[in-house]
Amino acid sequence: MLAAMPIATAMAAAGQSPRVLRVAWVSPERAGSTSPNLTAFRGGMRELGYVEGKNLVIDTWWGEGSSERIEQMAGGIVRAQPDVIVTGSGNAVLPMMRAGVKLPIVFVVSADPVEAKIVASFARPGGNLTGMSLFSIYLMGKRLEYLKEAMPRVKRIAIIANPQHGGEPLELKAAQEAAARV
Repeated sequence: MLAAMPIATAMAAAGQSPRVLRVAWVSPERAGSTSPNLTAFRGGMRELGYVEGKNLVIDTWWGEGSSERIEQMAGGIVRAQPDVIVTGSGNAVLPMMRAGVKLPIVFVVSADPVEAKIVASFARPGGNLTGMSLFSIYLMGKRLEYLKEAMPRVKRIAIIANPQHGGEPLELKAAQEAAARV
């Protein structure tokens, strides 16, 4: 949805009839997987008036669980000439960057995109990348404040996390620091 907004706005302002928007959806998942991110993206595009088979083409590129495969597919993605590349994973963004892809890339990542060297900063991502992060250390204090407000007697909470996720140690530390303040 984020990828189409600037294109749709510019075309509407210029009074142009909508052209077919071509999106390359790049995912580290396996082909045929039920991707909730892709499903949500399609729904968001429909809300913006983009309908597959009418004014939208989404080409899916599956990494089959391999960052190396995504990097190898980069040339084919560029040759397909999409208007934008959309991905819901840092495991797809980083291989595209290593391959030197210059097309616009819109991402959603669960890590800190600055620390992961995906963008220069949140305010000015730079290059051909923009997107959003689900990284939650900045929200941890507020979440615990709300929890304490809703459940004033709470003394202990559990955090379920994926130890394989690169941001997990930072998120745990942020939670512990926030808990000490609440």
